[in-house]
Amino acid sequence: MAGKRGKRPSVHIGFKKLKAKLTSQGAADPAALAYAIGAKKYGKAGMAAKAAAGRAKAAAKRRAR
Repeated sequence: MAGKRGKRPSVHIGFKKLKAKLTSQGAADPAALAYAIGAKKYGKAGMAAKAAAGRAKAAAKRRAR
């Protein structure tokens, strides 16, 4: 059975954790690299939707205090 053999599983670790991991690996601009990885995985529209959801979640968290 050929096909999916070389494909990595899709694992979501989150932007902050990915950025921290890239920083520890010595990336020059970890935020830009994390965005590029996400954009390749989810597409530009998908990343925009995730960013909007993150902003909404942060705003709701601030309002709850």
